Amino acid sequence: SGAFMCTPPDGGGEIGIAASVAVILMFAYILGCALSLLVKYLWRRNHKPFQYFISHHKVGCGSFARLLKLHLEERTAEKAWIDCDDLQNLEFLFEYVAMSEKVVVLMSSELLLRPWCMGELVTAHTRDVPLFCIRFTEYMQLEDAFVDTYEHHVDIQCLAPLG
Repeated sequence: SGAFMCTPPDGGGEIGIAASVAVILMFAYILGCALSLLVKYLWRRNHKPFQYFISHHKVGCGSFARLLKLHLEERTAEKAWIDCDDLQNLEFLFEYVAMSEKVVVLMSSELLLRPWCMGELVTAHTRDVPLFCIRFTEYMQLEDAFVDTYEHHVDIQCLAPLG
């Protein structure tokens, strides 16, 4: 009566199955992509970009810090960070400490007399970033009396704006 209908020779069964499989595969692909993105997001949220933050006094052991960084990255395939790598603004220094899994402290004689080095150690302590210390032969433990009057020996005012 004027309408033209084309019926596949198999009655449409094979085409229906193929279409169903295609739709199922498409949904599985979309679900797989969504799960992959979720895993990447969760991993990045819980994984810090640096494995090691190397805290050091440049004059006392800057060259050693650079060699240690190269060695750690070569041997572990993990990223290490030292301040001369990418620090454009000292205000972000302590954020790099917090973005690290652990702090390697190169304990040279002047380390604890440098306000920025002390700030790195305090940040690691307050942010629960573990410290691993390497003591140099010239390092000397500070006396209790010196620690009690630290602010009279070391000008820490430069750290005040950072909290």
